[in-house]
Amino acid sequence: MSETPKTSSKKIYLFILIITFINLLQAFFTEITLDEAYYYQYARDLDWGYYDHPPMVALVIKISQLFFNGNLGVRFLTVLLFSGNLFLIWKYLLPKDKASYVNEFIILSLGLVMMNAYSFITTPDVPLLFFGTVFFILYQRFTEKQNFWNAVLLGISVALLFYSKYQAVLLVFFVVISNLKMLTKPYIYLAGIITSLLMIPHLMWHIEHNFPTFQYHLVDRSEDFEFIYFLEYLPNQFAVFNPFILIPFVILLFKNKYQNLQEKAYYFVSVGFLVFFALTSLRGHVEPHWTVIASIPMLILFLQFIKEKPSWKKYVRTYVLGSIFLVFLARVVILTNLLPKTLEFTGKEQKYKTLAEKIGKTPVLFTGSFQSTSLYNYFTGNESSTLGSLNVKKTQFDIWQREQNYFGKRVFVEKPESPKAIKLLDKEQISFNGFYVEHFQTPNRLKIEFELPSEQLKNNQIIPITIYNPTKNVVNFNHPEIPVTITAVFLAHRETTDIPTEIEKMPTVLKPGEIFKTQIKINTQNLKAGDYNFGITTNCILGNAYNSKFVKATVN
Repeated sequence: MSETPKTSSKKIYLFILIITFINLLQAFFTEITLDEAYYYQYARDLDWGYYDHPPMVALVIKISQLFFNGNLGVRFLTVLLFSGNLFLIWKYLLPKDKASYVNEFIILSLGLVMMNAYSFITTPDVPLLFFGTVFFILYQRFTEKQNFWNAVLLGISVALLFYSKYQAVLLVFFVVISNLKMLTKPYIYLAGIITSLLMIPHLMWHIEHNFPTFQYHLVDRSEDFEFIYFLEYLPNQFAVFNPFILIPFVILLFKNKYQNLQEKAYYFVSVGFLVFFALTSLRGHVEPHWTVIASIPMLILFLQFIKEKPSWKKYVRTYVLGSIFLVFLARVVILTNLLPKTLEFTGKEQKYKTLAEKIGKTPVLFTGSFQSTSLYNYFTGNESSTLGSLNVKKTQFDIWQREQNYFGKRVFVEKPESPKAIKLLDKEQISFNGFYVEHFQTPNRLKIEFELPSEQLKNNQIIPITIYNPTKNVVNFNHPEIPVTITAVFLAHRETTDIPTEIEKMPTVLKPGEIFKTQIKINTQNLKAGDYNFGITTNCILGNAYNSKFVKATVN
């Protein structure tokens, strides 16, 4: 018996109601993830941009906190956005005869693995998926009728996408190249102007902070080619989309042809994301979820294929439906203690609360993980920060520089490899090592400027340097607990080599705003000949800091 539009709508609304309730329970009982704790830090300090991402994820959490504390204070709006996304897709992006495959819509919606993960876990992909659907709806309206308001709304939707995640640039790009004639229409430029105006605050934030996100995504994340990155790409995509959906979807893409501009856009986005990130894997690791936005056109096109060839209904109701059992089983398992604690789905709350009981209210400074800083603050409410260093990737904590607030105070520094480290915790699979500092300081925000006379770095090369203190705190180079030296650093093939320097004159203290000029001599006699990235850093028991630029240098 075929569904009528009325019964199919009732079924969809009931489905959305039930899945919303299930996701709320999952969001409440699932322990917060590493990245969610980090985004929670974003929400504590709302801004127009962040080191790693645009600001929409922070706003999602901030709005959730208006209604709840704890886990739902991070995830409540995420649950609603997922349900709203399904409603919008069903209501506005599927053909009028959609009632005939309402069951397939429900099954496929539940079968797309990563899209469902973002039904209760908060990441930047959550608003990206929601506003991606809004964008497709408004793009469809714009192609059907080009007028002032449709252009304005389209421009707003693009800005909301850009404020969600930078992969949105690819989404818009693939839609545009699927319909290049659109560029001949005057109203498309109005949409572009609206987007540009709305993005000005984010652009100003980048200018103020020297474009950190672009440096991170376009330069810092570049790696040497490793074949394993390419080999792991396809299995990772199976985990994102579900192999029982992805494999037949790709087959059907080749067997079918788009019927209109909207379907053409879906084709370009689906293929574009999968191919683009396959090529990107040749330059470094590709995170599996970077392609998740393709879930939307994949869902819509798969239903279109079913409409054209109803025999695929049986496949969906058999194999895809069967795979949903595994998806829900995984969702149940992460609620339990069955998984190893090393996977960090559980056990984090116990770990950081146990640490807080041991340390009390003493601020904790983490040297190796911005997630640990975020988790400790989330679970305990106690003060913490991440100490930036040369060997740790930069994060939003490098912009906040919260460690500057602890100068002269007693802190605990988490640094297991330090010779001063004590075993603070070692019980119930909880290990935590580090050391107390009674009067803390760090030179990690000092700036060191230098110029090499040439890329050829000679032995005993003398290099003039300028050390500048841009902070509000005095840095004591003869500090009794954290003395500071100057070190030359050579980077090559992910290996770091420190070369102690002979310095003409060492500063004693550097006051806020003070500049100190001197020169150093570098002995490269024992350094292997070759090409390096060369920099000059401060060094102390906290490690090498990222004080200077790194330049190309050749050692003969």
